[in-house]
This record gives sequence, C-alpha cells and structure tokens, in this order.
Amino acid sequence: MSTKSPDGLLRIAGQTLRLLPERCVFWEETGVLLLADLHLGKAAHLRHHGLAVPEGHTADDLSRLTQVILRTGATEIVFCGDFFHAPAAQSPIVLDLVEEWRQTHHQLQVQLVTGNHDRGRAMPPERCGIAPAGPRLARGPLHFIHDPADACGKLPTVSGHLHPLASLTLSGSPSFRAPCFWWQDARQCLVLPGFGSFTAGVAIQPEPGDALHVIHNNKVSAVPVHFCRPAGPRRRPPAGREKNKEKT
Repeated sequence: MSTKSPDGLLRIAGQTLRLLPERCVFWEETGVLLLADLHLGKAAHLRHHGLAVPEGHTADDLSRLTQVILRTGATEIVFCGDFFHAPAAQSPIVLDLVEEWRQTHHQLQVQLVTGNHDRGRAMPPERCGIAPAGPRLARGPLHFIHDPADACGKLPTVSGHLHPLASLTLSGSPSFRAPCFWWQDARQCLVLPGFGSFTAGVAIQPEPGDALHVIHNNKVSAVPVHFCRPAGPRRRPPAGREKNKEKT
C-alpha cells in the first residue's frame, strides 16, 4: 500500500520514500539513495558505432549524483539496474570518471541490482567499486529489482527499466511529457524514472489505482492518473503489465 502526499513523499510498508527532482529516491529510515538506469557511457557506446556524439553526459550525471548525496547525507546507494549502457560504454575516460567519483565517496556502500544492460563485459569492473547484488535485493520490508514485470505483486518493490514519462493534459496548459515516479498498485511496485540524462523515455498508461508523481520545473508533484493521456498505438504496451523487450 502507498500513501501519497503533496510534498513528494511516499509511505510504503511503513517506510518513508522522499521523491527527488533529480530522478531518484531517498529512503529516510535507512539513509539509502535509490536510483535506476544511469546508462553511463552511452555516448561512448554510440561513438564506438560511428555516431558523432559528444561526451559530457557521464560527468554531468555523476556530478548531479554527488550533489544529491551531499544534500541528503545518504550513506548507501542501491542502483536498480543498468549502470553502464554496454561494454563499449566503458571507455577509458568514462571508467576514469566513475573511479574518481567512487574514490570521492569511498565511505558509501554501493550495490547494483543487475539489469538487462548489466551483463558480461558490461558489468562494472572492480575498479569502479560497485558491488553486484544479483537480480533481486531485499532490504527490510522493501525489495529491489530492475524490471517491474518481475514484481510478484505481494511484496513492496522498487524497480527501474522503463524510464517512465507521463503525457499530461492539464486544464489551461499545453500538453507536455515529464519523467515520473509510477506506483503500480497491482504489482505493489514503484517504478523509478531513468536517472541518466542521455536516456530515452516511454509514455506510460497508468491504471486507475496507480499513483503518479511527476517531475516538472525542478519539483515533484502528485498528479491524478486521469490527467495522463493514454499511450498511442505506436508506443510500447503498458510496461510492467507484460514482459518488455530490452531497452536501447
């Protein structure tokens, strides 16, 4: 069960999750920062395949993460999947940036719930200081996975994978899309927005019992689900209701 409040808080299984505009969550009772889908090094991966894409996203994302750590006083991080984008994403520059970031926050415990991009040579090398936690991690009353399609519907769960976007039509305002935190009530699963700045999103279609907290103008606001326009026929099916293909 989740209880929403206008100040960007969710109460799940007796725990307080503060939803942050940086597209991550601070679990107040434990000091754990929760985020998903960094896809670090995606620009390096695309350059490896011949596309002229400038680097800079990795440094920006790690800087943003540092600011959240300092602001919240987090003592631990759980990444809910997709830390690097692909093996080719681990360029020397990207690895150096991650290693420098990790040394700056050497006191933090950092764990990675493995996602569909965290396979084989795409896994963070030892120098990154990221501990693999496997495909599912339990901590107190909460469970952490990558794909919400794997949520059992009985355990309060946090996931990523979908990079959810809410397509909103509000009275007196033009329609727009915004990243959101999506509570899937039937699955008892909170889907996090993609943290990485160089990640695409998927327009979602929530169910009546779901809850949306939308990030807009650097604020997190609860928005009734009926303001979220249905996904068009060319978009993916409502994610988390059936197994999704791997994201790109």
